[in-house]
Amino acid sequence: MILGVYWYFEFPTGLYHHDLFKFSKGQGGFADWPAQLSTSVVADNPERTIGQLQDLIKKYKDGLLFIYQDDNYLKISTGGHQIFDYDFLLIGEVENILKRGNVKLSEDERTVNSKFIKLANSDRESFISPRKGFLQIVGSPKRKFNSETASLRFDCNLSIKNKLEFIQTLKEICVSENIDVFYFFDKDFKENSNLMIFFTNGRQGINLQEKKYTNTISLEDKIENACKLFNVDYGHKPGFSLYPNNGPKIERVIDKEFTIE
Repeated sequence: MILGVYWYFEFPTGLYHHDLFKFSKGQGGFADWPAQLSTSVVADNPERTIGQLQDLIKKYKDGLLFIYQDDNYLKISTGGHQIFDYDFLLIGEVENILKRGNVKLSEDERTVNSKFIKLANSDRESFISPRKGFLQIVGSPKRKFNSETASLRFDCNLSIKNKLEFIQTLKEICVSENIDVFYFFDKDFKENSNLMIFFTNGRQGINLQEKKYTNTISLEDKIENACKLFNVDYGHKPGFSLYPNNGPKIERVIDKEFTIE
């Protein structure tokens, strides 16, 4: 899966601008509608335009485009429940292709009888969520430029005497699993401590570098082994006064204004 900074409910106003593509925010909850970047155009040479877009996706292997074609009409879009920097930058490259092709914007909506074309690379890793129950996928409040952050949260408790070594071990796990952001909140009481731990990454695809995929299976296994080593119990010791609200205590961070603040 991909952890880190993404957009879903709002466009990153002030960070990106597109002339041809419009952003449609996602609808969560019961509607569960993905966010989209889309445009409808009329192309003088649609086959050439589609071929150029195919070449673009071959070059940028995390790219994904959906095309509806009806003669010289093209509706082009990308989207999902997470839209990353990578995707906004890729759409910028798509716009460059469309502008060179002298396309004209269209108000039509011709998807019902159109030919559907998906441009993607099939060798990209699919979404794999944690399986053992102690890691939760969580979002964040909106942060800088309307961004959100997808993280893995881990609640646990352990003896205070083991806490520093446990945190250091988790830090080493983050290095080995390419986790760039690791911070936690804690609450010490008597001889024990409740911990609320977060793992994530930063912005994805700056300069159209490939997105960073997290191997959740490997990460889970390593955290589970560390818990056994340091006698860590899953979940918090109950009690309102024991809630881990001291922090954030930052062990690793990039893009702090997007991922923590």
